[in-house]
Amino acid sequence: MDHRKPIHEGSDMSGERWPALMTRQVAAEYLSVSPKTIQRLVADGAFRTRAFSRTGVRICRASVDEWIETLPEAHVMRNRMRRNDKLTTGARQ
Repeated sequence: MDHRKPIHEGSDMSGERWPALMTRQVAAEYLSVSPKTIQRLVADGAFRTRAFSRTGVRICRASVDEWIETLPEAHVMRNRMRRNDKLTTGARQ
């Protein structure tokens, strides 16, 4: 019988399991962005972090999920991008 505790807590909608406290690398994988982007978001205060022994800071997955909910929906972004394209195209003519 395996008595080890699970490494990951919680899961995303795909059913994959992710840790409650994530390294920058894991958070980057979670969001499909670079670790450098995660570092910038942490510096900007987008995510709650916790000191984690001598190994540094961990990012709270719950705060990443909350941050995701603040992002505009895709159709809103597509409309903004189209509007910006029309503005820049019109400026070149």
